[in-house]
Amino acid sequence: MKSPVSLCTGVTYDRASIQRWLDSGHRTCPATRQPLPSTDLVPNLTLRRLIHLWSSTSSSNSAVANEISSSTDPLPALRDLVGFFSDPVIEDPEKNRLLAVGGLAPALAAQIVKEDAGLETVEAAIRVLALILSMDAINESNKRVAISTLLADLDGSASALSAVLQKGGSLESRIDSARVLDSILSSSSDCVAEEAKISIAERPELIPELVRLIGGETKVDPAAADAGLRCLTGILTAAGRRLRV
Repeated sequence: MKSPVSLCTGVTYDRASIQRWLDSGHRTCPATRQPLPSTDLVPNLTLRRLIHLWSSTSSSNSAVANEISSSTDPLPALRDLVGFFSDPVIEDPEKNRLLAVGGLAPALAAQIVKEDAGLETVEAAIRVLALILSMDAINESNKRVAISTLLADLDGSASALSAVLQKGGSLESRIDSARVLDSILSSSSDCVAEEAKISIAERPELIPELVRLIGGETKVDPAAADAGLRCLTGILTAAGRRLRV
């Protein structure tokens, strides 16, 4: 796909392909079979930007990762990635292929622990990681790479995730932080990972914040309650292992 465009049904196609479909007299969406009240083609700018970045990818590194790492303002690229991974139209193999190229997970982890990164940038990086780690469509090998990059600077990663859990600009960002922490806590056990889980479990600020996330300030949000409970369960499980040792 070189020039992605969307129909009024919200489905994105390559411009040349959908134009041939329309020129042949069809007035339905090929994917949904819905009648088209309009045949206007709207450019999908987010996907086009990612395609452009991907087209310049080398065999050893991702141009997307390079832009996040080297840009003075990585926020637009991070927001593009949020759109890319959350877009149901983009096929699962494409999402896994972008991760498999290499460099993306370390670039995201680096933004989280970067001292001069703004809150919005940190939250956007955490959002991308939360999508990667919580989606069933993402291969376990790609998830393990993402978790490993967070474990490489566990203290920095855990501190940043805790800070967003405490002071995040939105409920969504706090949910994302809890989901990333839960992914680390629920990862496959080995000696290094077990110590990492215990280190997270021993952070005194987490349990009060997770309880606040579960209960809500005004009303209970189902997504927040689920993320908070899962993370809290992981913390208590890790703490229980410490006591048994």
